[in-house]
Amino acid sequence: MVAFLLGERNRRGADDTLDLLEVACGTGNNLWFAAREGFEVAGIDGSPSAIGYARRRFQEDRLAGDLRVGEVTQLPWEDERFDLVVDRAGLTYSSLSAVKHALGEVHRVLRPGGRLLFTPYSHRHGSALSGREGPDGLRVGIEHGALAGPAPVCLYDRARISEVLSEGWELVRVQHVESTLEDGPETERQAEWRVVAERR
Repeated sequence: MVAFLLGERNRRGADDTLDLLEVACGTGNNLWFAAREGFEVAGIDGSPSAIGYARRRFQEDRLAGDLRVGEVTQLPWEDERFDLVVDRAGLTYSSLSAVKHALGEVHRVLRPGGRLLFTPYSHRHGSALSGREGPDGLRVGIEHGALAGPAPVCLYDRARISEVLSEGWELVRVQHVESTLEDGPETERQAEWRVVAERR
């Protein structure tokens, strides 16, 4: 998946560092790995404690990273700053209108030809069997499965993927992934999208 995300940039020279941003990065585990692999990394999350933990870990391991507390809908970086942007099921906890706004910001900070990895949960996820439709595309009150809890979540079908990644994007790869426990209940089914989109 990483090689596919990089596309043509995977063939850049060893001295040509790739700039990677993770949105809703949490404690920075993905960024820690990417920094160790030679990427120039940046991350943003709304949790001060998560970013604080990530900064301490980077400092202890003598890794460089631009880790900030902030909102994905207002990215504090200049236009065309990054080669790659990664969302590992962070944006899926936002409403449709917020995701569209956030992806507009992602588009702005990506260089032309830069790529986004977008991995929202699918409408076929087992947790979709409980809860109810809430405002702005969110599902609320989920009581069963891996997504059970108070946090609302936006579940995506193929049409919704196209809706949020329409203007200014080319869909390079759209993959739907499901896994189930043998003889397990339907509520335990895991399902997500793995979408690679390129900034036009």
